[in-house]
Amino acid sequence: MNEHEVTIRGVRFHREEHAKICSILVGETAEELLKEAKAIVSKEPDVLEWRADFFQDLSETDKVMEIAKQLRSAVGNIPLLFTIRSEEEGGESRKVTFEEEQQLCQTLIQSQLVDLMDVELSKGKEAVKEIREKADQFGCKVVVSRHYFTNTPTNEEMTKVLHDAHECGAHIAKLAVMAKEPGDVLRLLDVTHKESQQLPIPMITMSMGRLGASSRLIGDQFGSVMTFAIGQKASASGQVPIDVVRNVQEYT
Repeated sequence: MNEHEVTIRGVRFHREEHAKICSILVGETAEELLKEAKAIVSKEPDVLEWRADFFQDLSETDKVMEIAKQLRSAVGNIPLLFTIRSEEEGGESRKVTFEEEQQLCQTLIQSQLVDLMDVELSKGKEAVKEIREKADQFGCKVVVSRHYFTNTPTNEEMTKVLHDAHECGAHIAKLAVMAKEPGDVLRLLDVTHKESQQLPIPMITMSMGRLGASSRLIGDQFGSVMTFAIGQKASASGQVPIDVVRNVQEYT
């Protein structure tokens, strides 16, 4: 297999293809999640992300595992990305310790109910290493992410994040930044273009906010392999509906 690609349930993530469209599940209860999943699956996204930091029973492993089983059944063969976004990186406030989060992620990986696992780069190399080792045992892929919700760092800083994610053990590196001016979007796309040709792993990049919305539509032209689009509710500013992304891709 080409080093620059990752394939999950037949979905290929590669810089030379259109970005795969990922829609987000943000329900707070099992009922809300399943209702969301049913509505979004009908729109045929390539990937679904379960933003579990929205889930009100995140601290109860049994309840997480039960809804994971139900979601797996509901979404069929669509790859499922599991994410607990920290409050520091734009997530919801949920009272779980670092150790509880690590254990839950490993339990889910071992269950093979999820296909991709998000781990924030800020958690540290050892945390990523633990998840990567478990993921390799059970066929899961690791997305190592970093989110800047107040600014767009320098090109050098953004480049370092992507390289650090690779060195930590990411199967896919993810970088999201906030655009404060149009030039920020150009810089993010420039880094994406250069590093997609340098790093031996796929990368996901996006510029957030109203100004950054264009990066979610044309990021794949610069090397980003996935874009996040609204199925029912947005999980970050600047996201656009699935249908809009798909229509743009038909003309590019």
